[in-house]
Amino acid sequence: MHLSQSQIEEYQKFHKGLVLVGKSKEDPICLAKWLPFNKMPNDELQSWNEFAQFLIHRTTIVPEVKKNGAQAGGVMYADGWRKSYKTQEAFGRFCNVVKLQKHLKKGTFDWFEEEDNIQKSNDWLSKTLKSLAPLPFEESHNTLKTKNLPSLAMPEYGYQLRSSDFASFLTFTMYNFFNKPHVDTDINTWTLVGWIPIIDPLKNHKEKLNRKDVILADENFDMIGGQFVFRDFQFYLDFTKFSGISLCVFKSNEYRHQTLEGCSPSELYTRIGFSCQISQKLAHAVEKYLSGELDNLPVGGQLQHIIDAQSRK
Repeated sequence: MHLSQSQIEEYQKFHKGLVLVGKSKEDPICLAKWLPFNKMPNDELQSWNEFAQFLIHRTTIVPEVKKNGAQAGGVMYADGWRKSYKTQEAFGRFCNVVKLQKHLKKGTFDWFEEEDNIQKSNDWLSKTLKSLAPLPFEESHNTLKTKNLPSLAMPEYGYQLRSSDFASFLTFTMYNFFNKPHVDTDINTWTLVGWIPIIDPLKNHKEKLNRKDVILADENFDMIGGQFVFRDFQFYLDFTKFSGISLCVFKSNEYRHQTLEGCSPSELYTRIGFSCQISQKLAHAVEKYLSGELDNLPVGGQLQHIIDAQSRK
């Protein structure tokens, strides 16, 4: 059942500062933090702006997720590593070969620049999670290490795991995304999620707002709704008209959660939601690959995607 705005009126609302919510001090449910843009150091503001721009750019390369059972509206993309849905591939990075082919034909894809930007974005998320919740970061990093899993930052499988690596993939949503109550099935115990208010890239309002190089929302950000709800505990994280970054670390495979529907009355803005995870299906595929069960199948890294795009008619 999808919750309405009126149904959460009796729920406890959290909307600012640093908040730890739990059934007890020893049993936390989530840790959340709100970071207003107008109080943010310039270098941090620039890093979030670059990360948001990177995600917008990646929508021109990675696929839109079509089979997410909990999704009820909006758009979701996936980036990083996953179990392959192709019978001729063991596992690989998310990539839409048709989109990549268009970049190659236009000469707008630079292998090394793309690799650098992927690692830079991974490192920014790593720094963010380390600062907010260092123990969950270490736990996720060790999961990648012990299971020989590829990191979000790796363009190819087999790269050495770096100290900043903690997730195998991320999903990100836009355009008034909302979903049904659900739990995730990933193997990471704790999940980092975040919300970035931005100027709607589909509406091309950057000229109107006179902020050509900035995609982050300004002080007039007007999105309402879109709350992140833990219905079994009757509380939610609220981002209504909040011009800043909102972060949360929680046990996504243990507690039901959902995002409510939202909108921008002015139609100038939207909100990016992102989630960093380690796929259980990927872990199983890697285990089979390393044991020799799938050693006759290739791994779909960035190079293989370029080859596929170039050979596509």
